[in-house]
Amino acid sequence: MNASHITGVVLTESAERCITQLEALKQLAVDSKSSHFTGETKAVLTEVVNRAEADIVSLKEWRSEVFKGRQTSDEGVVQTVSKYFAQLEDRIKDAENALKHRLHLRIPHIHVVFTTHKKEASAQVAEALLKIGITVGRLQSQVKTVVVDTPDQQIRSSRIEQITTNQHQRTKSYTKFMAVLTNMSTPEKQSCTFGALPILWTELPCKPELRGKVGNPFNPGDGLMYTAVELKKAENIMKDFYDAWSEEVVRSSPGSSDRLHMVRSLTNMAKICLVLKGMEQPGLIDRFCHCEKADVDLPLDPHALEEILQTDKRHAATFATEQYRVVHRKWDVGDHIEISEREPLPLIFDFQYVAGSFGTVQRHRDIYSQEFFARKEQATSDARDHLLREKERLEKVQHRHIVQYVKSYQRGSRLGLLLKPAADCNLEQLLTYYESYRDTQQRTEEERKLRLTILTAIGCLSHGLSHIHSRKIRHKDIKPNNILYQRAASPRQSATFLWADFGLAHDFEKSVNSRTFNPSKYSPRYAAPEIAQADKAALEAEAPKFDRVHRYQDTDEDEDSTEVESSPDVTHRHERPPHGRSADIFSYGCVLLEILSVLVGSEIPGSGSHEFTFAKNVTELQAWAGERASELEGDDPLKLPFDLATEMIRYKAKDRPNIAKIVHTLASCQAAESFFCVACLPEAKRDSTTWKESRRTRSSRSSKGRKTSEESASGTSVTSYLESEDGKQKPLPKQPEPGRFLSPDTAAWPRMPRRQTTSGISVNGGDRPRLLDIEKYSLTYPSLKTNILSAPNANMADGMYFTPTSVIHRLYTAFSSFDHEERLRKRTARETHKVSKDSQNLTGLRAKLYQKARHNQKIQMKKTIRAHEEKNVKSSGPSEPSSTPLPQYLLDRNQPTNAKALSSAIKNKRNEKAAKFSVPLPKVKGISEEEMFKVVKTGSKTKKKSWKRMITKPTFVGPDFTRRPVKYERFIRPMGLRYKKAHVTHRELKVTVQLPIIGVKKNPQNPMYTQLGVLSKGTIIEVNVAELGMVTAGGKVVWGRWAQITNTPENDGCVNAVLLV
Repeated sequence: MNASHITGVVLTESAERCITQLEALKQLAVDSKSSHFTGETKAVLTEVVNRAEADIVSLKEWRSEVFKGRQTSDEGVVQTVSKYFAQLEDRIKDAENALKHRLHLRIPHIHVVFTTHKKEASAQVAEALLKIGITVGRLQSQVKTVVVDTPDQQIRSSRIEQITTNQHQRTKSYTKFMAVLTNMSTPEKQSCTFGALPILWTELPCKPELRGKVGNPFNPGDGLMYTAVELKKAENIMKDFYDAWSEEVVRSSPGSSDRLHMVRSLTNMAKICLVLKGMEQPGLIDRFCHCEKADVDLPLDPHALEEILQTDKRHAATFATEQYRVVHRKWDVGDHIEISEREPLPLIFDFQYVAGSFGTVQRHRDIYSQEFFARKEQATSDARDHLLREKERLEKVQHRHIVQYVKSYQRGSRLGLLLKPAADCNLEQLLTYYESYRDTQQRTEEERKLRLTILTAIGCLSHGLSHIHSRKIRHKDIKPNNILYQRAASPRQSATFLWADFGLAHDFEKSVNSRTFNPSKYSPRYAAPEIAQADKAALEAEAPKFDRVHRYQDTDEDEDSTEVESSPDVTHRHERPPHGRSADIFSYGCVLLEILSVLVGSEIPGSGSHEFTFAKNVTELQAWAGERASELEGDDPLKLPFDLATEMIRYKAKDRPNIAKIVHTLASCQAAESFFCVACLPEAKRDSTTWKESRRTRSSRSSKGRKTSEESASGTSVTSYLESEDGKQKPLPKQPEPGRFLSPDTAAWPRMPRRQTTSGISVNGGDRPRLLDIEKYSLTYPSLKTNILSAPNANMADGMYFTPTSVIHRLYTAFSSFDHEERLRKRTARETHKVSKDSQNLTGLRAKLYQKARHNQKIQMKKTIRAHEEKNVKSSGPSEPSSTPLPQYLLDRNQPTNAKALSSAIKNKRNEKAAKFSVPLPKVKGISEEEMFKVVKTGSKTKKKSWKRMITKPTFVGPDFTRRPVKYERFIRPMGLRYKKAHVTHRELKVTVQLPIIGVKKNPQNPMYTQLGVLSKGTIIEVNVAELGMVTAGGKVVWGRWAQITNTPENDGCVNAVLLV
């Protein structure tokens, strides 16, 4: 029995007592009235009867109202009402006593004892009746606070109003529910469970895709979430079910109040019903109704679900994961969530990028934000560290050309990362797609735009790699597969290239420098020579064992030239040499070569083989890059990337440029706008200026330090520096470790004067000394140790150091033999400069003799070239035995064989290159600026400004040309003088066709006219010759050819040109 029921019983009993007392008072007045027919006493009795009857009726109404509804459980209200009943009982007693006193005054056989008059007694009776009426009125005013309508009463009232006014819209579901409920009997309605009503669960929306995925740890059904439309439909169905049930209850009144209230709660449980239907457990809905749970309570805690579903904990665990198909889990940017392996994620699979050794990378769409992400999930337990390392690196480096870390999750034992933007493809796929245009012999406007986009990858990726290195991160796995391409989302935006896959990246912020040893994972094709050595034995023979770094610098210039000490007690048989950021430079240079090979349409030699590696073919690749660069035009922007790539793939790490220098070179060239996107160009130029200033500052500090050293060492000879004046050995300021020898290469030592040694080698004391390990270098150069140890007066005490000057001289003599090949190469390279200098500076007889010798050399050179260019070169070959008899005079003759020194393909290329410089009109008449431009006066009122010019000659502008705002437009090219096609004549085919103009290559009048696209007589233009079907010697279709304008377009109204073939 609940508290409200107890309250109702107590209040009802109090009301019954008060009604009984009032009836007794009324009966007393009625009995006394029979003996008083007239007079004042009869009037008093009549008033008592009337008042008592009215109060009895009011109390009975109050009792019925309280009995019908649910009573309040508020203690304050109960105490107030109980107090009113206590007052009412007291006042009824007072009224009864006053009435008896009034009647006692009129008894004849009793003498008057009291002094009270009859009027005073009547007034007391009237006052007591008035107080009873007031107390009853107060009780009636408390009915609304005492009586609280049950939910069923409220529901009944609203449903009766809806049914009478016919406000409900009858849907198909409502009609079906009414038909089923009408056929059910009253006991069935009272005893049935909602989970056992098939009609209810049949109407709810379902997802057939969920079959077999609910509670499946291997495939939980990611992205199979209920949409807003499905949730709204479920809510409408539950409302129709309640309307049908309540209407039947109101009409027939078969059910209890609590039953109708339970049905009403189903309208707020649409999400719970959908989850239970997906679980195929509809019978559990009654447990949620009993515990009064609704959709607003989702998501429910697993412990709360176990209390609700007490029968089976397995269903509670399943519901805990499946409820996130109808509610959104809080998962903001930067958050990491840990979920069950059976819980689905709100991600819809789009396609898979690649499946690597560390995990799978897939493109997914968030079902709530509709944003695309790249999901990277570990494939094995070993890949967890890989993904955690990538997460840390991506949180540290944030750049527009680096993928961004968004959020992560831990589902069971699998770790996953969400990255953005979700790129369309990687660089390797993009280059393959670009090559498909040449394979299909088509070149469209889209391909031209794609070519310009690929060209921006050179600068943007360099700028991104510069940011990575500046944040003390080494990528360590640079290859085209790890560079992503994101297309432009709108015409106003530009495409983006992104650095990705930082799982192998090395963070050296807390290290001495970026050098690492013995990488466990790397890409052999793009690995630097110091990482991927093919022959371990050759490596051990050529290079010493490495142990620790002696100097502690962290600059790109110094880290790869740092001398490394080796410890005799440490052996690294299987370790590779240490490698730093220069290894990234080498790999990036390989990627750059692949980009350039696609742009120029020439395949890298040997790159088609699966076993091909760049580190084994450095010399061949540099030669190939040099040939391709020499074939380009003088103003072609690809020449600079070819030169940079050649420097980046040098075999020695210390010879490669750092990434800051590469960005500086690209940003300071004339074609910088072609190499960078709009956002990167100003930043790259600013970084270039900063780098240049830092180099200048470092150079000034270095020169200042050398100057100080010279001043401190002035007047000191080498002998006095190493030996005292009395000939005794003097300890050096800084003693090296045992087995180390000093060479003049230490910054702490003062600068020694330059002197000539007995061996003829000039020793420059200004070089900074360094520590040399003789044991280390004796592995490869045994003569070095012998040469030094055989020095006279060598002090080997404790193996510490050598003081005689002759040791240093012998050291230089030993090392000079190592550089013979390098010195010979430099001497050969300087000969060309010497020849040019002599040709310009020699005069008189010497000049005549020199020119005669040069003339003979050129004649001999031309003869050699002409001999190589002959088509048929007869040479005697071995005579074959003849099957038929020959005359005697033919026996001495040998059968000639034909040989060609140069292939036809090379000759054709030479002819094509020479044809570009032989034009039909070698000279044209000059055009003055007054004739070319017309001054346009500007100014809102005065028209005194004359900085604008209108071009009076025909011009060409590209299809993507957009005029600048009028306020900033310097040159105006009228629409009527713009040409897009030209009449081109093929001299060999003797045909004239109309071809589209691609661009203006050279205007002989002025370079500015070339930029403005002026089409004057003699201008070299590029036209689209795809319609002519021209092919190269290799069988590739020619798309663009140069032609020279031969007429005056402004006079003829058209452009006539001759194709340069």
